[in-house]
Amino acid sequence: MSTSNAVPLGLDQKYCSECAKVLLRRAEICPGCGCRQFTAPQPASQGSGLSVNQDPFVGHMILLILLNCLWSGLGNLAIGDKRGGRFAAINIAVFIVGFFTAFIPVLLYFGYCCYEGYQFLLANKASTSS
Repeated sequence: MSTSNAVPLGLDQKYCSECAKVLLRRAEICPGCGCRQFTAPQPASQGSGLSVNQDPFVGHMILLILLNCLWSGLGNLAIGDKRGGRFAAINIAVFIVGFFTAFIPVLLYFGYCCYEGYQFLLANKASTSS
């Protein structure tokens, strides 16, 4: 498929995946070669209440927070942060201290683990996008 002499596409156009003919974006079959077109996921309209986010960053953040609610450091391990094992081990001491101090240290440590996991995700996102 040679696109060196390509015609600029409009917002509602795409190229055929087989013969490179210009098609309407919603076309399922190319009228030129008859090849079935594979449609890319369309972005959700702004008017809908729910949108499907294809960014794995959001999914990793949800996993990080939910698993850290169960045990601080577990979410960090799940997203690939190797320090999560150390965070989980420290969590035992934090729970013992928290038992005698209204669990405020437990909440603070949960926040710290989530913050560290967030920073880890940001660093990975920056390194994979460049």
